[in-house]
Amino acid sequence: MGSSNFANERRYFVSNKKIGKYMWVWKERSEIDTDEWNEYLEQSIHPFIEFSSWYLDICCQRWGAYFHLISKNRIPIPYTKKFILPRIVTRPPFLQRLKIISINGFQELELASLLEQIKIRFPCGVLNWEYRVHNSSIRSNYILAKSTDGYNQSQNRNLTRSIKSNLTYLVSREPEELFEWLDNNNENYNYEQDFKNQLFKNLVIKTIEKDKSFILFAKTNNLEIQCAAIFTYYKSRYVFFLSFNSKSGKKNGSMVGLIHYVQNVLLEEGEIIDLEGSDIKGVANFYEGFGAINIPYYEIKWSNSILCRLRDYFKYLFH
Repeated sequence: MGSSNFANERRYFVSNKKIGKYMWVWKERSEIDTDEWNEYLEQSIHPFIEFSSWYLDICCQRWGAYFHLISKNRIPIPYTKKFILPRIVTRPPFLQRLKIISINGFQELELASLLEQIKIRFPCGVLNWEYRVHNSSIRSNYILAKSTDGYNQSQNRNLTRSIKSNLTYLVSREPEELFEWLDNNNENYNYEQDFKNQLFKNLVIKTIEKDKSFILFAKTNNLEIQCAAIFTYYKSRYVFFLSFNSKSGKKNGSMVGLIHYVQNVLLEEGEIIDLEGSDIKGVANFYEGFGAINIPYYEIKWSNSILCRLRDYFKYLFH
């Protein structure tokens, strides 16, 4: 999308009295200039790799975006469309939360009109983003810095176990080694149960291909894998994308040793690990044990369509 196109759209939008009070315009994926989208993301404040066009193309069934015609701010919106149901805003796998992509920040007035526009276009949905609005619920998200001073007793014990096990931590960009281990490790991993297996694999392969992720293995002296984790990285943010443990890895504290390695060896000052948190108590306790800070995001749900309410009722009935 060139600057001249933006100027033309702006003049049209402001002069159109029917929609003139709104400054957000919707674009389907097919209408979005991929190069302009990714270049703007690159220049924005604290960009997320998850908002790259290629990332969204893989993890979202469908997506489009709202563009603010004055500031050029934008936000991607994942959604689904099935049968006679209206379009529904969803949270796809591997996309925890949304935020406005901005170079110069945004005003609260923009946020209010954006949410209004979303609810007009999408009669129902679940929106997870960084902004607290009326009737939203709080979700946990844990951020970890380079310092390891905040480890609690439990994590320090696990770290000691991992050191005594003489584990080696190896960075890899060979996804097939991970996939083969997962297929033969006899563990029931969430990626098999809760996510589409091929979607997971496609994202891992593509992020490595784009040089935006790596796999970190914890191995014994005889090169037996104890645990593994995938990290995406972009600018100053690492994301604890997904992790996999083993029975022996749980005993020798390998996952704690792996995160400690990232903090001490890979992280530079000012960089963070976004653990992406959990509302599950056991997972939250694990993250808090590193001294991670809970910086929440927010979830808002709405249902203004009888078809959506019927869908929710039957989902509840047969869950």
